[in-house]
Amino acid sequence: MASDLLSVEFEALIGPFKNRAVVKARALICYWAVHELGMSMTDVADRLKIAVSTVSVAAKKGGQIVGDGGLVLAEMLNIKI
Repeated sequence: MASDLLSVEFEALIGPFKNRAVVKARALICYWAVHELGMSMTDVADRLKIAVSTVSVAAKKGGQIVGDGGLVLAEMLNIKI
């Protein structure tokens, strides 16, 4: 979903790629995973193959992106919670 929103290949989200669009998409994923889905930062880091500290910074940036853009995970997934 974040990869579709920002036109990023899903495979590019895994690992330490630093392309601007990849970083933004990863920030959204980290924010949603930690704050909306309740995943631990360690689990997110393991799944994305990045450091826990990177997840922490990315989740903070993701929160800013969500706030600025008014993005709501449930609406993006088209589900009712």
